Amino acid sequence: MWRKPGILGWRQYSVAISRALHFEADLIILDEPTTGLSLSETQKVLGFVEDIRHRGKTCVFITHNIYHVYPVADRIVILDRGSVVGQFRKDQISLEELVNRLCLVAQTGSLNGQSNSCLVPEQKEDKMQSIMP
Repeated sequence: MWRKPGILGWRQYSVAISRALHFEADLIILDEPTTGLSLSETQKVLGFVEDIRHRGKTCVFITHNIYHVYPVADRIVILDRGSVVGQFRKDQISLEELVNRLCLVAQTGSLNGQSNSCLVPEQKEDKMQSIMP
C-alpha cells in the first residue's frame, strides 16, 4: 500500500520524540526530521524541538535546511565531508551571515576562503534589480 512519505515520517518522529520525552531522555537526536514534510508538518516537528528545549533537554537536529533549524537552534555546527568546519552560538551569527558561510564552505571546503558569488536571496534580488533596465 502506498503512503505519502511525509505523513509517515511525521508520525514516526512524533512517536519517537514522545517516547524519548516520556522516558526522560536527556539527549534526542533527529536526523533530517523535516525532509519531505509539508509546511504544516514541518511546523509540528519544530514545535516538538522547541518543547524539547523548554524541558531542558538536548536535541541534536541534523539537517541540510538551515532555514528549518535556525529558528530553534541555540548552537550551530557546520560539517563538511564529516569534519567540523565551524561552530557558532546563534546569538553570534545572523541567518544571513550563516547562509553566506555555508555557501563559502560549499564552494571552498572551509570558512577561510574568499568568495563573493554566494549571496542570500535578498541580496540576489537587489543585485538583479540593479542590473535590470
